[in-house]
Amino acid sequence: MSSPPSEEEEGGERMEGYRTVELPDPDATAPFECSFDDFARDRSASADADADASDASFVPHAEFALATNDPDDPDDQEMLTRNALSLLRALIPAWTSNGWDDVLDVTLTPMTGGVTNALWLASPLQGEEYYTEKLPGYREPHATHAPVVLRVFGDATARFLEPFPRTTEHEALEEITAAGFGAKCLGTFVNGRAEAYLPNVRPLTPREMADPIVAAAIAREVARFHRVKCAARGFDPEREEEKAGGGGGGGGAAGTSEKTSSGSALFARIRSWLENAISWKFETEEADVEIALANDKARVAMRLEELKVEIDELERECAAANSREALCHSDLLCGNFLVPESWNASGAAVITSPPPSMTLIDFEYVLPAPRGFDLANHFCEHAGFECDWAALPDADFKRSFCAAYLYGAKGEDLSGGGHDAGPDAVESLVREADAFTAVSHLHWGLWGVMQATSSTRNKAFDYVAYARKRIDAFRASRATARSNAKELRFGDGARAGDFKDRTGDFVALRKAAKAKAAAAAAAAAKEGGGE
Repeated sequence: MSSPPSEEEEGGERMEGYRTVELPDPDATAPFECSFDDFARDRSASADADADASDASFVPHAEFALATNDPDDPDDQEMLTRNALSLLRALIPAWTSNGWDDVLDVTLTPMTGGVTNALWLASPLQGEEYYTEKLPGYREPHATHAPVVLRVFGDATARFLEPFPRTTEHEALEEITAAGFGAKCLGTFVNGRAEAYLPNVRPLTPREMADPIVAAAIAREVARFHRVKCAARGFDPEREEEKAGGGGGGGGAAGTSEKTSSGSALFARIRSWLENAISWKFETEEADVEIALANDKARVAMRLEELKVEIDELERECAAANSREALCHSDLLCGNFLVPESWNASGAAVITSPPPSMTLIDFEYVLPAPRGFDLANHFCEHAGFECDWAALPDADFKRSFCAAYLYGAKGEDLSGGGHDAGPDAVESLVREADAFTAVSHLHWGLWGVMQATSSTRNKAFDYVAYARKRIDAFRASRATARSNAKELRFGDGARAGDFKDRTGDFVALRKAAKAKAAAAAAAAAKEGGGE
């Protein structure tokens, strides 16, 4: 078995619009250890870079890999802070452009929400207290520069972006943020990037995501994202409309003039991930050999080799779903939708109004793919990382979501109330999503195996257990789909209409999950009544 490659091994050519900048010596930017002569020399050396930075298309890049090391080791964290300061001063011209107000120190605060990447809020301090002894009368350090988010990619995660190289991710991010999504990229380095900080926002909670009012807002945001032009990913919605003969953004029923997607990029990724999931060995320290052996045993039990034939069959079935091509986000979980902190601050059980704004973030897995894949992904995310299949949305929720999506795809305002996009178009879109439920399970199941072989970022998360649940759900979903198809073809006078409410999302697993939850509730009630 092979080991997952490192980010350094996966390097590629820097795309146009990026300029490499030199990092100063970390000691030259450490608090109490530099002089104003050092800063003057740095500013002179970076004059050309500052001039180029005035061009909105310029994104600085540093050929430097930021080592995160052991978060519990104070020495490692001190080195991380010193290196981060040096890196950010090189990437962000404003931090070293003024002299007296140059950034002299930075504090790093870990941010939650990243499963594969490490995130820190880097808060700059500038000025003066550092030199009080040398230059009496200086004021205390202050922070007028905005904080930034420092994102360090997880181990070997460039292979997770296939079929696109890591270098094009930054280019895609520029296009996506220009369209009004996410946070602007301020600079890149070998294994990460610096992003603008989005203040006064928070991620949606799982309960909020399941609320019908919030779901309609999510649907419109997803529909808007699906129409973003992204040359770095080879997607142009206007070109797709021309191919479709001006089919518009409405429903995707078979037989319409809409351009449908073959999903070639999506299935290329899945095939690549399957090969990685089969071949990569579990990297672990000597003390954790037993864990590695247990993970390997669990992987064998998943019978991944058998999935090669399944993928070919699944791809043919998904092509028959006639799902329109879109710029798919591919990771539409609640944590990637940011809303104002002030909205629903009380955590009310009943939500009466949608959030006034919503920001979609994290675009690592973006690719052109059938829109049904993105919708299926989002519906599956209602189960969370715990894979609580009883929490999956029912058919009515899906219809309401798809109706809101179709209006959003047309750019229509839903604030006036009803959003009947036409029952046939809505049902057609629900079927598109259902057709890709198994793809979603397979996609994230393979992701879990790959993460288990390579991730050192999040040791608290059991990637193998998550992968096993998603692979099991994939097989159950495929069995349900085959059963439905068999009944439609041969069964007891069944008609297609009898199955329009059958979601195809592994009914057996969902029923079992609900029965288990009901049994637990009944047992708890009985125990409470006996006291």
